[in-house]
Amino acid sequence: MRKETFSVLVCARRKNHTDDKNYSLYARITTNGKRLEFTLDKTINSMYWDFKRGCVIIKNKESKELNSFVESAKLRIRNIKAELLERGK
Repeated sequence: MRKETFSVLVCARRKNHTDDKNYSLYARITTNGKRLEFTLDKTINSMYWDFKRGCVIIKNKESKELNSFVESAKLRIRNIKAELLERGK
């Protein structure tokens, strides 16, 4: 019996090929090796994104709100997974 895997990652990716500074934030859900990505409809200057930790680097009110948004999105995804498991889907 295989162990079920599940992970949630928030990553920043270049919005388009002409704009090197602004990155869009995406949520990536991986379960049992299958990946799904979707946009969080937020952008950030690449200078302020920690690509290893998946959060904002600078410490001001706006960055704290964005980090809070990212953590909230991860939590909502995990809660949805728990609800689905509880329902047996």
